[in-house]
Amino acid sequence: GRDIALCTGTQVSAVHHRGSWSLQAGEQLAFHGFDALVVALPAPQALPLVAASPLLASLAAGAAMEACWSVALGFAEPT
Repeated sequence: GRDIALCTGTQVSAVHHRGSWSLQAGEQLAFHGFDALVVALPAPQALPLVAASPLLASLAAGAAMEACWSVALGFAEPT
């Protein structure tokens, strides 16, 4: 199996693709050699991260955002 390192509390500030993906976290911390990149945040927040990739930047810029509302209710007794 592979050893996997998990870095919590780390904000990725930029991503780069030059044969493989690299992640920049601040000025002094970088992670290199990834085969794939998963961006799991809303498109407007992802846009600065994926700006180095014209395809990803175009997809993020063209994404339409719509509101989603939800309500959670609780009752003291069954109705």
